Amino acid sequence: MRGIDWGTAPAWLSAFLTGGSLLLGFYILLRDRRKEERLEASKVVSMYYPEGDEYAESSQIRVVLRNTADRPIYFPGVLFGASGGRLRAWPFEEDVVEPGECVEVRVPRYLDEMRIGIAGVFFHDADGCIWARDFSDFSLVRKGKPFPARAPRRRRRAIRRVRVTAY
Repeated sequence: MRGIDWGTAPAWLSAFLTGGSLLLGFYILLRDRRKEERLEASKVVSMYYPEGDEYAESSQIRVVLRNTADRPIYFPGVLFGASGGRLRAWPFEEDVVEPGECVEVRVPRYLDEMRIGIAGVFFHDADGCIWARDFSDFSLVRKGKPFPARAPRRRRRAIRRVRVTAY
């Protein structure tokens, strides 16, 4: 015996092609699932409306969120902050927004004697993924993987990729 019998070239080629086709199949499944998740999250529509005098301390910004998706969304909130500052979250009163429901919240324009701007909204989809809608260009940003099943009132950190634009 002179060494190890490595087999024939067709056997090696078929093994590599089979492994490659399995990897390609898993990639396509994962890509299609992400596309479906994004499509579901893109059906959540939000807009903001300034109310009152722009420079009055009592003025507010009304943020409206409508769930036109087929499944409920959870823990919606508004991302706001001062110019150049860190984003903070202002939660909606409702923790669950059922399909077809519309919720709104009023955010004060001045908080802690600082003028704030609305950056966007965030929510958890039915799968638990955290999404944010940026009001500067109305893009949809996915933040992280589904949260584990634990205390449902715990909120995640505000998404840093969203920019403050509405004053």
